[in-house]
Amino acid sequence: INLSIDKILMETKRNYWIHRISHIAHISYPLIHEGYLSYGWSDFAEDGFIENVREKGWSYFEDRLAEWNWPTNRHQLWRFITTMKSGDWVLVPSYGSFSIYELLEDAPLMIADIRDITIKNSGGMVIRRDERGYLLDDQGEYVDLGFARRVKAIAVDIPRASFADSKLISRLKVRQTNVNITDLENSVLDAYERYQHN
Repeated sequence: INLSIDKILMETKRNYWIHRISHIAHISYPLIHEGYLSYGWSDFAEDGFIENVREKGWSYFEDRLAEWNWPTNRHQLWRFITTMKSGDWVLVPSYGSFSIYELLEDAPLMIADIRDITIKNSGGMVIRRDERGYLLDDQGEYVDLGFARRVKAIAVDIPRASFADSKLISRLKVRQTNVNITDLENSVLDAYERYQHN
């Protein structure tokens, strides 16, 4: 996809994110190639959870996570469910490179609700599901992937060293699963434009 920078800047204001998919990488990477950005937290991937969090807000979310003693990374799940919006760009880091995807919907869905593709691992093996659609490993244990977002690829496998400036390279090293990097919009667009021209 080749979008002009002028067209990008004229569009509705978007946010920019980094989101790591190294968790359960042998399934997460094939999923994103099929148009699904994945996340863990499978213990909370139950009917009504997404809708209740988005409708009832932070107090409901905190109450549900109380059983886990409010893990510090709960803010990342909150962002994935409530803050990321359709049209936002998500940078997905991988070794020595990064890819840019655009979110297609405001709300995520549960991994169990992905029905338009056959979910496979990086070796091409079909991942088994239980009767509700939850993913199972070879031993019949549940795979810790609970949520996903539909995405489309904007640019894939952009070499960091060749196209990202120092600020973007530094931010791509963050340890959190996801983080808002809208303050680096110019760096992202510059990397994208230079990559398209090469």
